[in-house]
Formats: sequence, C-alpha cells, structure tokens
Amino acid sequence: MKNKLEYSIVLLILILTSTLSACSTSSNNPDVKAESPSPSVIAASSANILTLDDIKNKYTNSKILNITNINADNILVESQLSGSANSFDLYNLKTGEVDNLPTMPEYVTLEKAVNENYFIFEATGKNSESSFVSFPFIIKCFRISNDVNKQDNFVSIDEDEYYDLNRSVLAGSKDNSLLSDINITFTGFEVVFKPNDGDNAEFNADAVAIPHTKTSYNSSTNQLTLEIETGSLSKYINNNVENNTENNTYISSYKITQKDNKTYIVLSLNKNVMSYLVKIKVDGYPYFLVTFSDSIEPFNIN
Repeated sequence: MKNKLEYSIVLLILILTSTLSACSTSSNNPDVKAESPSPSVIAASSANILTLDDIKNKYTNSKILNITNINADNILVESQLSGSANSFDLYNLKTGEVDNLPTMPEYVTLEKAVNENYFIFEATGKNSESSFVSFPFIIKCFRISNDVNKQDNFVSIDEDEYYDLNRSVLAGSKDNSLLSDINITFTGFEVVFKPNDGDNAEFNADAVAIPHTKTSYNSSTNQLTLEIETGSLSKYINNNVENNTENNTYISSYKITQKDNKTYIVLSLNKNVMSYLVKIKVDGYPYFLVTFSDSIEPFNIN
C-alpha cells in the first residue's frame, strides 16, 4: 500500500514537471508560433481617434475652406473666421493631436506641403490686423517638437520671394504721398516717400506705408513698369527724362512719366535679368527696394 502511494506521488510530480516545461518552452522558444490576433483585435488597435466628421464639428464658428490629405494619418484644414485671415490646423487622426500653423495674421495660400513636419506658404501681402499691404513673400512653417501637450510645436520664418518677370505684383495702402527720392543700387534701386504738403497726420496714421504700387512687364521692350498712385514728385526728380544707370548690373536706364495723377517708373532692363524682388522697408520714411537677379528663383523648398 505504501509503495502504491509513493508511486502515485512520483507520477503526479512527473506530470506537473512536464506540463510546466511545455509552458515554459512555448513562451520562450522563438520557434514556437503564437496564435495570431483576430481581425477585430487588429482593427481596434489601429482605429483612429479622430474622424473627419469629428474635425468638421470643431468649426462651428468659422468656415472650412479646404481640407488637404497630407498622408494616411495627417490632414490639413484651412478655415476662416469672419473678419480674420485664413488659418491652417494640422490634425493627426491616430493620436488626436492638433497643431495650428503660425501664419496669422497674414492671408496666405498653401504652396507646398512637403510632409507633416514642413509647409510652405505664400503670403499675399495683406493681413487682418492693419491696413499695411506688403508685396508677396514666403512663410515656411516647420515642426520643432512632437509634444502632444504643447500648442506651439511649429515655428515660422519669413523669406523674400523673387518673382518671374511676367508676374505682376502689388502693394501699398496710402496714396498721394510725395515721391521724394530715387536711389540707384548695384542690383536695383530704391524709391522713397515723404508726407505731401506737410500732411504728417495722414501719412503716419495707422501704419506708415507706400502708395499703392503695381508692377507690369513688357517682354517686347524688356521693360518693367512700376505704377504708383501719386502725382506728387520732388523737385529734384527729373520727370520725362531718360536717366542712364551705368553702374547698375541689371538696369540700362529708367524714365519717370506722369498721367492721371499717377507716376510711372519705366525700367529698361539688361538681357541678363530673369527675376525680381520688391520689398517695402521703413526707416523713418517708407520706401520700396527693387532687386533683380540673373536666375529664376522660385520659392526655395529646401
């Protein structure tokens, strides 16, 4: 009887040892195949936190202008509040993260979505916080952080934009300022404005700015014309006279004419000119700087 009991105990120990060994082998041995999760489990683990309808419902007080698919996980929503510039929000559908791209208060257009970390916009020159109107320029927005709890994961930088000669651009917001001076530079020229007839109050109100100015190009004569909304010229400026510019790399001569209370600066260009930049600056008085280039320089996407 005692031998049978001992035999039973030994047999039970052997069975338990074998079972534990088998379990250990299946969990540690890489050659043992684990059972694949069911399709429903996979779907649950990869489901998006946000849906497109969820996102649309967030814009009850503004109008959605465009929705751009950046990739499978990210979409860019362009929206606009009444009286405000358009703005862009980047959503990650899987994580629920949202980042506002820092383009405000400029009115902008999306030029290129390089990826979910890098976007390039062109600012039209208008903004929703003042009457100041600049010539178009580039805004680059890029990610500096992946912190889902931060509101400022993106930063932006402004860059000058060179335009194709055939492209007409405009800027300015105040008319009838005095065209005070024209300074020829090595690669272009500057046009300076001052108050007309001592009207300093109007000149300095809101924002110091140049008069409305528009560019146009005539390919048959290779001339770039700047149309300026002012009929007031300094007595030191030669009107209706061809002025040679021997020391300028890109301009052979220029001529100033007037018609219908507007001033026209007609620039005769050298054949090497391919593009140009126009930029407003303020140094006591407002002026715009025109710079030419011998290459075609669209916005840089690097």
